[in-house]
Amino acid sequence: MHDGFIFRTGGGRGVVAIDSLGRMGIRTLPNADAWQHINGRPSLYVNHRIVARHVLNYPSDGSELPYLPYHVPCNILLHDTTVDIGDTAGFWLQRCKFVTLILDSGKVYRWNKRVALREFQKFTVYCPATFRPPHPHPGSDSTRYDCIIKMDSTPGYCDVLPSCVGKREPGRVKVVRGALFRINGVKIYETANDTAPLTPRSYWAGLFSIYQGGEIVISHSVIHATENIVNVGGWGTHAVVQLKRAYFLSKTNLRNIYVVSTYSGWNITGHGGFVHRTLPEIRVGPGVLWDTTGRLIYFD
Repeated sequence: MHDGFIFRTGGGRGVVAIDSLGRMGIRTLPNADAWQHINGRPSLYVNHRIVARHVLNYPSDGSELPYLPYHVPCNILLHDTTVDIGDTAGFWLQRCKFVTLILDSGKVYRWNKRVALREFQKFTVYCPATFRPPHPHPGSDSTRYDCIIKMDSTPGYCDVLPSCVGKREPGRVKVVRGALFRINGVKIYETANDTAPLTPRSYWAGLFSIYQGGEIVISHSVIHATENIVNVGGWGTHAVVQLKRAYFLSKTNLRNIYVVSTYSGWNITGHGGFVHRTLPEIRVGPGVLWDTTGRLIYFD
């Protein structure tokens, strides 16, 4: 279900490995050469981008560990497109403080499940195959985005109070105090176009929502959406949003959408944040707006 990986322990030749079922075990490799290949099979890599599949002589039923040390950075090469990115991210974010999902060039992924970061976690979705000329116009033919993420259904509907029940909650990521979410080099198609009213729970009211002291970075990406891209939720004072070489387009005629909104729902207002834009390399299509409520400070 979730692609496996191996990483080096504190010293020597010991490694901790996790197989595709999430089982964890300890293994001692025979010599230094094994860091790059085992029995001539180049499926084991160890420079923090590690995938292990069917590695010969590796005991998948080795000594199991209950969890990873929480400070460990986990860099996952995500090959399986049948598993929702939200499921995979949630699996690893329960085990690692810093998680990077590295997507495969030319593949189409789905992301319809939501993820809530814990304080001071870092979560990155990254496509290394994106071609970037020196000064591209985001979204133009001169910039190729080989990794595609489809968001084609609403992750959830509010179910806590009668005034909230049944209202759409489009959020995929909630970024809390001190946490960081980055997305780099992908093309996103969010096409749910849901007609249900928007939830009053502001922390699920945008595709990516952010709270006080959190940070979101969107770079070298194209996002087609029917919902607000980033929402600074109630109590979201001093949230930071960085936009670098990105193109935002609307895929709905139901509503205008915002690159960064300050929708508070039933949460306390008085919130706001800082938006860093690399203009003119940030482009928006028709129906995509910038929040002008005065709650955001823009740095261009």
